[in-house]
Order: sequence, then structure tokens, then C-alpha cells
Amino acid sequence: MTKYGTLLVIFSCLAGTVLAETKPAAGAKPKPAAAAKPVVLEPSASQVQLARQTVQAVGLTRQIDAVIAQFRQLAAKQAAELAPANATEAQKKAQTAFLASLQTLANESAARMLSTYESAYLAVFSPVELAAIRNFYVSPEGQAFLEKQPQLSRIIGPALQQFQTELNQKLGVLVNQARKDAGLPETAAAQAPAAAAGKK
Repeated sequence: MTKYGTLLVIFSCLAGTVLAETKPAAGAKPKPAAAAKPVVLEPSASQVQLARQTVQAVGLTRQIDAVIAQFRQLAAKQAAELAPANATEAQKKAQTAFLASLQTLANESAARMLSTYESAYLAVFSPVELAAIRNFYVSPEGQAFLEKQPQLSRIIGPALQQFQTELNQKLGVLVNQARKDAGLPETAAAQAPAAAAGKK
């Protein structure tokens, strides 16, 4: 056999081996293709900036500031106890270290909460929606809406509480009637609202 003939035989054997390895066995089910992983796009810097502007516009940063202020006020009392009027050098040193740690904790916590708000707004609203929300809240009308929230709460709060009370009472009446129709005794939970409704 010539050299070229030998090469042809070798190539034929190799090809047969490859085909045998790649060809599925008789009756074997083909393996399903691996599902493609969803591509998660990171928000751009401009989108993050837009979300931060929106969070600030709707007053959420003021909420964070209020929480941090309460935290600082509470911690200040603890700091005062560390170094009383006749404090030793060790106590003064401990107070200084505590105040430094307090400052770091407050800053990190505020930044983390702000980031949480921003991520939530980015996940829920589109850039167009974020821009519209921001533009409204920075407008005179939006600012008036924010400033008058306490006034709205004073008016709506009692009415909402009364609405919930009356709704619960009416629910008790309906439950008692339904249980009566079904031949069941009244429940203690339903008797009280129903009695209150009967007095009205």
C-alpha cells in the first residue's frame, strides 16, 4: 500500500470514530439545549442620576435625613454618658472614638438607603416616567403638593379611620346574617362590630 493509501485509511478511520461519537445512539433522546441566561443590563450613569434626582424631588432624601437626625439625637445621649463632667482621659478618648464611629455609621447608612431608593425607582419606572415624575415634583405645583401633605393628612386621616370603622361594623352584620342563614352561631369577633352597628 502506498503512503497516500495509508493516509486515506487513517483518515477514514478517524472520520468513522468522530461520526460514531457524535451520532446519538439508537433510541437515545437528544439533550436539550442549555437555556440562555437573561442579559441584565446595568443602568447607565445618566439613568442613576435621573433616579437620584427623582428620589430627591419626591422628598425621600428628607425622610432619610429625618431618620438620621433621630439616630444622631439618640446616639448623642449615649455619647454624653461616656464622658461626664469629671471624665477621665480614657473616657474622653472613648467618647471621641464613639463619635467618629457614629459619623461613619450615619453616612454609610444614609448612602445605602439612598441607593436602595434609587435601585427601586430604576426597577419600577422607565427613564421617561422618572423624568416626568421629577419634573412634576420640582414644579411649583409639585412643591405645593409636598408642602400640603400634612394638611391633607389632618383632613383625610379622621375620615379614613371612620370609614374603616364603619366598614368593619358592616362586615360584622353581614357575617352574622350569613352565619344565621347557614344555621351557625354568631362568632365573638362578629358580635362586637354588629352590636356597634346596631347602635348607629
